[in-house]
Amino acid sequence: MRFVFRFEALLTYRAHLKERAEVALGRVRQRLRKARENLEALQTRHRESFCDLSTLLKGRAESELLRSHVEFLNALQGRIERQVQEVERREQKVRQHLNIVVARTKEYRIIEKLKEKDYETWRYEQNLQEQKAMDESAAIRHGRAFL
Repeated sequence: MRFVFRFEALLTYRAHLKERAEVALGRVRQRLRKARENLEALQTRHRESFCDLSTLLKGRAESELLRSHVEFLNALQGRIERQVQEVERREQKVRQHLNIVVARTKEYRIIEKLKEKDYETWRYEQNLQEQKAMDESAAIRHGRAFL
């Protein structure tokens, strides 16, 4: 006789939910990584442009060129601030998805532990049945010896 878990469908369903939550978490983490990379690229570009402006200020430069450089730096700073907000928003989404994964994992493990307990109970009952069959067999053999 083989062990059949009474809530196997529920265990499979919870495993599926957990897996979907983990995949969603992976996608959100990937988007966060890209947002951080974009932020880093913007910050690098800002540093480089600021160094270029410093170089222009040390030498002779036209006022129009300086003004356009400053406007570019200001626009870049605005983009950096928006990207920082985007990174923070994506970090919050990662935390939310992580909480969902933790909750789904707990739900799955509860049913998994129930399966383990049911298996142990089933195994104990199987051992009792085997012992009973062996005892009956021994009693029958022992009874024949006296005949």
